[in-house]
Amino acid sequence: MDPRSGLPVTSPLALPLAPGPRGGPLRGPGGAPLALGPDGATLLAAASGLPLLCAAGRPLAVGEGGALLAAGGAWPLAGEAAFVSGDGAALVDAGGRLLRGPDGEVMRLTLGNQLLLWRHDGQPLLGPDGRQVAASPFGYLYCPSAGGQPLRGPDGQALQLSALGELLTWPRGRVARSPCGQRLTVSPDGRSFLLPSGAQALGLAGEILRPSTTGASRPALGAGGVQMLGPEGEPLALTHDGCITDMTGRALVSLQNATTKMPFAGPSLARAGRVTLAPDGRTLLRGGAPLLSAGGAPVTASLQAQPPAGAAAALLATLGLV
Repeated sequence: MDPRSGLPVTSPLALPLAPGPRGGPLRGPGGAPLALGPDGATLLAAASGLPLLCAAGRPLAVGEGGALLAAGGAWPLAGEAAFVSGDGAALVDAGGRLLRGPDGEVMRLTLGNQLLLWRHDGQPLLGPDGRQVAASPFGYLYCPSAGGQPLRGPDGQALQLSALGELLTWPRGRVARSPCGQRLTVSPDGRSFLLPSGAQALGLAGEILRPSTTGASRPALGAGGVQMLGPEGEPLALTHDGCITDMTGRALVSLQNATTKMPFAGPSLARAGRVTLAPDGRTLLRGGAPLLSAGGAPVTASLQAQPPAGAAAALLATLGLV
């Protein structure tokens, strides 16, 4: 605050500067002053509006007592309170000691290369992996962290943001709606859709509706219409080309031996009615019993970013389903 006027000191973008621990603005990499975004918490470069990112590439916000948290508040940065170091280059604890990740590396801070988009309520618009969403030159929303893939709604259509922050389909510009016809917005953590009331948006089968970057048109449902979960407890979806993925595009694959992984082709296996995924999201079942490889070991599933081409047919042939 300006001591004479009592008004917030603002950046060139008319955003209030983030206060530093010793007076003056908080500074990021290279000593650049930081400002607070429209939500009053997300840290942006004062001059450019680019977001401050942690080592995982997620935007950072100021929490209680000046400690940092990932924008949306869903991802802790460390096992203790984290702050910006004096030179703005890394995360430190309350005593000023550098914080390190599980790999022992210092938790460095960087500035993003894309401007954040903002939801109608002033929160940053994040994608399914909690990272920033950008607008393409053509207007649709996409996730730079997912290789530029469009952000899609429950019906698989690409999405765009109106000037008022409303979620619309692209390119037609129709209001994004749930299968029940309700307007949709993206949750603060980017992992699900919400209704205007803030309630969780649900599909016709009661499943949670989630944005994706895979073109997934519907959730992957198991026996009894229950949402299928992957090895890490994440919800799984079916893409338009019939693969089971998580919401960030990693394909569910089956471990055939110690080194070979192949895509788990959802609809083909479902039609065969012989192979299913156990509730643990890892074990493949046939007739309710664990599916065994030629060596007698249980066949398990995992997630893989880029499955090899043509491997789906090889997996189905291996399991005797084609």
